[in-house]
Amino acid sequence: MDVNEHIAQLREHGIRLAEAARAAAPATAVPTCPGWSLADLVRHTGAVHRWASDAVGTPDPTPRGDRAYDEALETAPTTYPQLVEWYVEAHAKLVATLTAADPDGDCWHFLPAPSGTAFWARRQAHEAAIHATDADLAVGLEPLIDPAFAADGLDELMLFAIRRRRGLTADPPWRLLLQASDAMACWLVAASPDGCEVGREPRQADCVVEGPVADLYLLAWNRRSRAGLRVRGDESLLDLWRASVTVTWS
Repeated sequence: MDVNEHIAQLREHGIRLAEAARAAAPATAVPTCPGWSLADLVRHTGAVHRWASDAVGTPDPTPRGDRAYDEALETAPTTYPQLVEWYVEAHAKLVATLTAADPDGDCWHFLPAPSGTAFWARRQAHEAAIHATDADLAVGLEPLIDPAFAADGLDELMLFAIRRRRGLTADPPWRLLLQASDAMACWLVAASPDGCEVGREPRQADCVVEGPVADLYLLAWNRRSRAGLRVRGDESLLDLWRASVTVTWS
């Protein structure tokens, strides 16, 4: 997916998140983010969007850290209606900043990408999609994830997760395969004493999880259970992957 496609997804999912947030009380529990309320989710995502806008708006590849995120949290309103509108403003500013940015422009980013703009458009599109899913599940709505976007998100998550969990090793080695039933795509996780690698080759695995790509995306992000998915082989490897490699919330 290109930068414009990611911006379109960011716009769509950010609107979804705001709509779900407006439909419920601030203390509503978010089951996919243990310990968080809907207000916590809105505050976090608004701060992340402001952090990303700060990075994209500063054409400097020097690492920027979390300063802009922390500052955004400090400025978040304490009343819920104002907090939701604060999120809406942060989301709109990020969409506008990315739209105006040079698609090939350089800025600080923390994963390999064609450009800083491309990195932030992709990362924030999936940030918004996952947290819109959190908000939907909190208020009893079904998540809406486009299959092509889900496949892109699994690519990004595998890179993201491996970079965050460099210490995962396995002796004896094992392989876990996520197989999309509605697309010609799969994701192979191979752990060994030397570390963990991911690939897209359909090879033999100790555990195979098969289902629609959108469901695999939500499973990998710990936003759904394995219910309704076909799991073959050593199911404990799926639990190990979810507990040790993926993140509970971003």
